[in-house]
Amino acid sequence: MLTQLIEPTVVSELIADSAPGFGYLLKDRVLDTETFLERIEVVGAGGTAIDPAVIDAHAGVIGLKGSLTPREAEVIRLVTSGRSNAGIASQLVISRRTVDAHLQAIFITLDIAAASDDNARVLAVRRWLDDFGSFRE
Repeated sequence: MLTQLIEPTVVSELIADSAPGFGYLLKDRVLDTETFLERIEVVGAGGTAIDPAVIDAHAGVIGLKGSLTPREAEVIRLVTSGRSNAGIASQLVISRRTVDAHLQAIFITLDIAAASDDNARVLAVRRWLDDFGSFRE
């Protein structure tokens, strides 16, 4: 969805729908064509791309009920925006190996045990958004 407004009920419906991939991007923040196309590819591949402003407006960046570290909260927030591990590493100025370690810690914290047919990143985003409860208020 490419929209001008943050509509929490729409985001909740997208999350609850369990579609293989979805995106919620704000028009005025899609300034870079390359980044926009990257996010479209993420959604097309079954991933999730949610504008960080949507997350900030409703969930903050403190993590799942405070159980994620501040860095893990940053990582999951960037995952929700559709960033790859390399993109997250670049943006946070850390190694890809460190991103992988943060993701593994997030999967453990969120109790994600993805089968080979599952996408652990998508499951983590959905669990984080759903468990945090910010979109259901």
